[in-house]
Amino acid sequence: MSEEDKTETFEQVLLEAIDEVLLNLGENLKTAILFNLDEHFKIRQNDIPSRIADFAEALEIILGRGAKLLEIMIMKNLNAKIGVACKWSYYEEPLGKQTVPEVTFQEFVEVMRQNFEAKNKDKIEIGVLVFSQEEKYP
Repeated sequence: MSEEDKTETFEQVLLEAIDEVLLNLGENLKTAILFNLDEHFKIRQNDIPSRIADFAEALEIILGRGAKLLEIMIMKNLNAKIGVACKWSYYEEPLGKQTVPEVTFQEFVEVMRQNFEAKNKDKIEIGVLVFSQEEKYP
């Protein structure tokens, strides 16, 4: 097996993150969601990384407001798997600091894809767009 074969792709990591989150919901719910994605939206599980916008839209139709919670769970799991720290902007409110990442699920996945590729190419700096400014992290 070559070194390339041993290296996980971003698509594999993303699918693992999604699969683990769905499995945490229970095998029956995971199966039901994947069935609905395939049957009603023609999104096979292996196609999710290349159809992330369609996946997010389908989840919203299937789960309603619950889709946002599932997306957050997937984002947290994906971030943990990739192991790249992203700094988000904060704002002060009367009750303290609050994180405000103004990013959609699709945008987050794309940022994680870029970070994953940069990390695997041993780049020194990773840029993350936060609001309208770019911050560089060594």
